[in-house]
Amino acid sequence: MKTILISATCATFFFASSLLQVLPFGEDLGGVAVAQNIGINSSQIVGFTQADRDRLIRMEVTLEQFMKATDQRFEQVDQRFEQVDSRIQWQFGILISAMFILVGFILWDRRTFLKPFETKAKEIETIIELKSTRMEKILSTLRELAKTDSKVAEALRTYNLL
Repeated sequence: MKTILISATCATFFFASSLLQVLPFGEDLGGVAVAQNIGINSSQIVGFTQADRDRLIRMEVTLEQFMKATDQRFEQVDQRFEQVDSRIQWQFGILISAMFILVGFILWDRRTFLKPFETKAKEIETIIELKSTRMEKILSTLRELAKTDSKVAEALRTYNLL
């Protein structure tokens, strides 16, 4: 009966029969070093064949290519995260700047909006002040006249001005 020996450690040689595993011939072993045992005792040491060595080299090359591809993909993902992070920072910067500009515009608009009212209110205050001083003069004059004229005194008492 034909059997295949496989090393559990994948070393250069099969070291002992305790490390050997007997498998049926033709089974897929996934690239692990194998040797045909035709008429050889399982306790004897069997070395790698050229095909095993070539298979191991192909596996190493494939593994290196896979590692390089994986590293490259991780670098691409890292660059994408950096781009997204940079974009988010720019967007927040623009948003905060727009908020400051809006607050500045509101303050400027309030000052320019209220300034005409303030100037008009000052003008009205000066006019009222001038008219009130005139009214005080007229009223004091009428009070002096009311001392001598009873009709003027009666008119001022009617409006509670005396």
